[in-house]
Amino acid sequence: MALKSLAPVISIAVLLLGCSPSEPLLTVLDGVEVQYVMTLAVAGAVSDHIGPDFEVMDSGTIIVRGENALIALDARNGSMEATTLQSTTPPPDSFAVDQGPTMLVIRDRFLGLLEETGYSQAIGLPADNMSLASSNNPGTVYLYGSVGNDSYRLYAFYEDGVLDVLLDLPVPIVGVADNRHAIYVATAHEIVRIDRRKVSLVLRLSNSEPSIISIAASDDDGTIYFSTANRVTAFSGLAGIPIVTNAGGTLRMRDSKLYVFDSQRNILAILSGMDQALRRKG
Repeated sequence: MALKSLAPVISIAVLLLGCSPSEPLLTVLDGVEVQYVMTLAVAGAVSDHIGPDFEVMDSGTIIVRGENALIALDARNGSMEATTLQSTTPPPDSFAVDQGPTMLVIRDRFLGLLEETGYSQAIGLPADNMSLASSNNPGTVYLYGSVGNDSYRLYAFYEDGVLDVLLDLPVPIVGVADNRHAIYVATAHEIVRIDRRKVSLVLRLSNSEPSIISIAASDDDGTIYFSTANRVTAFSGLAGIPIVTNAGGTLRMRDSKLYVFDSQRNILAILSGMDQALRRKG
């Protein structure tokens, strides 16, 4: 599967939208800085329905799923530039980015690339309703989902076309994240770590606690972030510290910044300064 640039598929339709709220929308840990990319006030101008999936390109461009197509968001000096991607109507079932300009997609039970003419159908998938997750390691994306009979698998897909089974669980996988040290996999109430094929338990929540819906891992492997529908928590060692207490959603980590997209509240924000804030809290 050859690498393709997203540049040829970007349309010329552009919206300039103010995205700095007059009052803070997220309640965050003291010392955490928040940059708002999208708020409820501007989300309707982008699409009638957004999310919950999103990805962050190396350039900083954020790709979200609109109702009818994928949309690229670029925050510039307190405004947001929203651009519809051509050849993405309807939007894919799932999508992920490799480091660089490559976007992999799942469409109609095929894994392929987003190309100038639309979606390629390169590899047939073992089951319906599978999902993709980006990797911080070049040439890798993750594929996960049910393969039947209470079997939920995580695969690594490499740029040479190899599809490798990494994990098989009896419960659904809800999120995958990595760094150069390890891969982290979340179910509704557990997070496990994969390092050189060794699987270890990182965190187990009681069934009475809200379900995990997304995870992210710090670059230095010191902190794991996980979210529920209404909270984002930083977990390090044996301690969990809430860093957002009034919103949750999908998480992504890029360049030591945590991206949080709460599709229920139409808030997309970039958090920075977590390490310093957590050290002060500890």
